[in-house]
Amino acid sequence: MRPYVNHYDLLYSDKPYENDIKVFNELNAIPNNGTTLLEFGAGTGRHSELLLEQCKYLDIVEIDDDFIEKLSSRLNGITHFNIGRTVSDLGSPLKYDAACAFFNVINYIETKDELQIIFKNIAHYLKPKSRFLFDIWNGDAMLHSPPKEETRVKQAENWKATIKIVPDLNIITRYMTMKYQVELQFTDKDNENYNEELNLKAWLPTEIKTMLITSGFNRVDIVPTRDINSAIREDDWTLWFLATKL
Repeated sequence: MRPYVNHYDLLYSDKPYENDIKVFNELNAIPNNGTTLLEFGAGTGRHSELLLEQCKYLDIVEIDDDFIEKLSSRLNGITHFNIGRTVSDLGSPLKYDAACAFFNVINYIETKDELQIIFKNIAHYLKPKSRFLFDIWNGDAMLHSPPKEETRVKQAENWKATIKIVPDLNIITRYMTMKYQVELQFTDKDNENYNEELNLKAWLPTEIKTMLITSGFNRVDIVPTRDINSAIREDDWTLWFLATKL
């Protein structure tokens, strides 16, 4: 297992998982009687745990082998879920009451053709009038204010992490590479140093909306993650998309 995945929950323990589920419910992404959910790009399963508390069944799509291992370990002992690499791989006859994807996983889909297929599959397996909620890094804001190199320091009682992030955004193609250099210091075990490189696409909101509409969603609402009741500003780096199926 890659160190990035092995230590993911440690490094991102401050991520607002509960807030995302709160937004999921506030935006009525799941009907009151909804029981079957689809999660795309579950990572280590922190969101999955919370979703499983409010549904009878959860289907999970995850393509990364290391994340699948971590996810399976976290959900060990829970029976009302399934994991597949694509929606069709799940082999489920269920039509979902809602679908979701958190922490900008859509940005890791780098080609229009691939993303269009994903949107079409999700729309196909959703019940009529059901919704798909996800967040993205806003390509417009990324071009307006490109990411800069930074170093973050996080620590708790038994560990300290120094994380150097080196972004490289091509403003023409809008492909971006994020290079992470991580130094982990522990008080109770050996220290670890590792590198991880992530590739993303700075999708424009207009591109995403067009692909959703042509994939079978007839309404797309877009709001800033900082405040779902506010208008979008040019510096809003992250946005919520709520797509409703025909």
